[in-house]
Amino acid sequence: MYAFIRQSIQNLSKDELLLDCDFAGDTIPVWRLFYALENHIIHHRGQCVVYLRLKGVIPKGYYGW
Repeated sequence: MYAFIRQSIQNLSKDELLLDCDFAGDTIPVWRLFYALENHIIHHRGQCVVYLRLKGVIPKGYYGW
């Protein structure tokens, strides 16, 4: 997933990154959409960690990117 996102960003020009797009009922620049995606991934990772711990599984530590 991260490789795909990195490739997508590299294929966009600076002008394309500054274009506005619709997101969650609002308009944001495309570059900010990538930050929203990262935040969403982190959110679900946190949910998975909590679920695993509730089931008695200790997930491997997670640091950095």
